[in-house]
Amino acid sequence: MMYQTKSIAYEAVKDVLNAFGTKQIDIASLVSDINGTPKYRETPSSRLAVSTVSKLTKRVVKTFQDESLGVARTPLLPGTYNMLFHTTISCKTLGEAYLRSSKYLGLHDCGLMPNISISENQSEIILEINTPESQNETYNGYLLFFMVALHRWSCWLTKTNINVIGAGFTLEEPSYSKDITTIFGNNLQFSHEKNFIILEKSSLDLEIAQTPYSLEHFTENIPGVFFEAPNFYDGFSGKVSSFIKNTNFSEHYTFDDIADSLNMTPHTLRRRLKSEGTTYSELKDLMRKETAIFYLTKTDASIKYITFKVGFTEPCIFARAFRLWTGKSPSEYRLEHDHLSHR
Repeated sequence: MMYQTKSIAYEAVKDVLNAFGTKQIDIASLVSDINGTPKYRETPSSRLAVSTVSKLTKRVVKTFQDESLGVARTPLLPGTYNMLFHTTISCKTLGEAYLRSSKYLGLHDCGLMPNISISENQSEIILEINTPESQNETYNGYLLFFMVALHRWSCWLTKTNINVIGAGFTLEEPSYSKDITTIFGNNLQFSHEKNFIILEKSSLDLEIAQTPYSLEHFTENIPGVFFEAPNFYDGFSGKVSSFIKNTNFSEHYTFDDIADSLNMTPHTLRRRLKSEGTTYSELKDLMRKETAIFYLTKTDASIKYITFKVGFTEPCIFARAFRLWTGKSPSEYRLEHDHLSHR
């Protein structure tokens, strides 16, 4: 799922912080202070820049010393979620990371009750994130944010655009529901008795692709990274990946050209990439794979068009590479995804 969020509905921010309502948070004043502007005036269509929302959330967490934003019975001290991320970075698969996360959250009385189950047809997993019955609807906005964060964290952790088959929320359908569909797709249920995300069961077997090194950069940018489109590539990995994508996988550009654009020698760039746990070849294959999957699942582009779009000269060569990446031919992958999206 490739999506991009540059701004967030003001109403969504209010819903996320609603659990702090009794503490009289003046969001408009905080926004004005952060942006250095006169008092912010809210309108029905008001939206806030991602950077502003990130700073706002950090300030609220620091002020109240509570990373649960008022949801937990006992405030979660700053750094609690940071520790969670560090405990999961050593896991081998996403399924293992989910189980470890569930146990971790259970130890901290954070007001969240995660549960993982397998669907009756054994092809899907259901991630449920709910709160005790004693907690009320003021927590629904935070639960929605937590589910967004969970999905984006999963994508980042595995360097994969994880497809969401469906999702449900206890929250009544909000005015900003279109923002939610850009993340979870159109198969959404609001005013549901539970909060859940449905993923393909194969997602559990995805390998953890990030490293402690990349995790440092990731945690430095929390919570902003949860409000933005998944960024799988930090540091020099990100710069090299951007160069590859921006030049449309052209063979006219070599690794030396990339190093030169970054004002460093090829040897230094290789060393930097190695320290981030990757190589130029791996990044190029990963970018090709993700671009191919995007065109196969989000467009009606022909296999021939996609072949050239990701830098291959012949469809048969592309098909061979795609099968190595996914275990399926491009046509099989498209057909399977089309079947899932129309359930």
